[in-house]
Amino acid sequence: MYQNLILAFSGLGLFLYAMLLMEESMKKLAGRSFKKIIQNSTKTVLKSIFIGVLATAVLQSSSLVSLIVLSLVGAGFVNLKSGIGVIFGANIGTTFTSWVVAIFGFKLNIESFALPLIGVGSFLLLFFIENKKISTLAKLILALGLLFLGLSYMKESMEVFAQNFDLKEYASYGTFAMVAVGFVLTAVIQSSSAATAIFLTALYSGIITFDMGAALVIGANIGTTVTAMLGSIGGTPDKKRIAAAHLIFNLATGVLALILLPYLSRFILEYLALKDDLTTALALFHTIFNFLGVLLFSPFISSLAKYLNTLFTKTKTPIAHYITKVPTDIPEVALEALKNESLHLYKNTLEFCLFIINIRPKDVMVEKLKTKEILEKNSDILDINYSRLYKNLKKLEIMIISYANDLKSKELKEDEVKKIGEITEAVDKMMFASKTFKDIKEDMDRFALSLNEYEYSIYQHFRYSVAKLFKNIMRVIEGEKSRVADIVRIYNEISEDNKNAIFFIAQRIKEYDIAQESAATILNVNRAIFFASKNLIESANRLFLPMIDLTENGFENSKKAA
Repeated sequence: MYQNLILAFSGLGLFLYAMLLMEESMKKLAGRSFKKIIQNSTKTVLKSIFIGVLATAVLQSSSLVSLIVLSLVGAGFVNLKSGIGVIFGANIGTTFTSWVVAIFGFKLNIESFALPLIGVGSFLLLFFIENKKISTLAKLILALGLLFLGLSYMKESMEVFAQNFDLKEYASYGTFAMVAVGFVLTAVIQSSSAATAIFLTALYSGIITFDMGAALVIGANIGTTVTAMLGSIGGTPDKKRIAAAHLIFNLATGVLALILLPYLSRFILEYLALKDDLTTALALFHTIFNFLGVLLFSPFISSLAKYLNTLFTKTKTPIAHYITKVPTDIPEVALEALKNESLHLYKNTLEFCLFIINIRPKDVMVEKLKTKEILEKNSDILDINYSRLYKNLKKLEIMIISYANDLKSKELKEDEVKKIGEITEAVDKMMFASKTFKDIKEDMDRFALSLNEYEYSIYQHFRYSVAKLFKNIMRVIEGEKSRVADIVRIYNEISEDNKNAIFFIAQRIKEYDIAQESAATILNVNRAIFFASKNLIESANRLFLPMIDLTENGFENSKKAA
């Protein structure tokens, strides 16, 4: 019995690892492609549902599709109604795994094709480890082989276990207990596909009845929502609404399936005569109740989206940190508050610009990772409500300017008046930079999803330059004045990129088949990053940075000094 438990445990481990490897491989092979397909194919509810079915069937993971949808909705690429449609479709698509397991796992000699798949995948991985596409495809083949081998081990152990198993002991537990077991198991292993494979194996071996298996699958269907709920934590309101829609739909579908369970069981087992093929019967049950759920609830997607829009509304947090606490009656103290608030706006501007180029500010401004690490860690489009962030910047700008004007009406020294002028000028340059970055948001995200290698490499280059510049600016803010030379050097590089952009783009239009429209967009983004960077450095000059002359002559002198 001990050896049998080890075999079952090993088989489950192999299966789960294979699911993870397959998910990662498919994400690399079709990650950007699928995001772009989902983005461009969700104009109507019907299209959204279809793309949800297709994406989940291909990626073999409703959890992965849910997370992709969460990110696209959070980033504003897919609206809430379309996102809900994709989630609905994903529920049908996830039943594809049940059919693969039911057909290939129990009707064919698993080892006859599992072992060759492992062999082919392993050799391809060894010989083509440097080739990203072939090595990723090799991992996918290897994952398929390991998946079926793990299923074979589970099947073998279950068959031995079934010989000493008395079904009557568990029959009295009831349907709801089985639903709970299915939910908990799926929530723990984070894969409804793996949980369903376990249930199919147990059913095939006679450990559970068809009705018990059906209840377990219903529980697994509800349990798969846990992944989306975890993925929505700390996200935008729309991201949380998508997770809520997933939970509501799967709960409602689960209740519907429980109500119809006696009728569906009779229809599948008796009318379709699948009593002797219970694994196929359970896969069919899984598909039917998800399909019925989508059919019944699709007309109410608009109403559901409307209701969800009333949820997860955020309470407003104070925008200003300093000037609201200090009246302008004491100019010396007020001027210090004005400086601190302007520096607060400056840091918020840097954060906003980083969000625009899909980099988490914490990685640059707090943890100060190496620039390459920052790009690797921030490979996806961030689900940030950048419009709200920009509005907050504008509100803080108005508050600072109003406070500065009020302060100027007091009796001030000449140097204090001059300092207020420098601060308001710095604020103006910050807002120019943030507006410039806001205007390239759509272009940057399009580059992030582009299948054109040059466009994607340009996107990464832009992000690399900005992250490197901002990281050094933050170090100067924190007192490392020696970093000023690095700021000059990075600015020079951005400036050179701007000067040479037309020449380089012209060279690569034919080489990488870049459309003229895309070439123009790259030039505009390049120019925008240059001018935004220039204004941020000039703004820093007036607030905290030792003066750098960014005029043509000063630029050349500072370049030599750097």
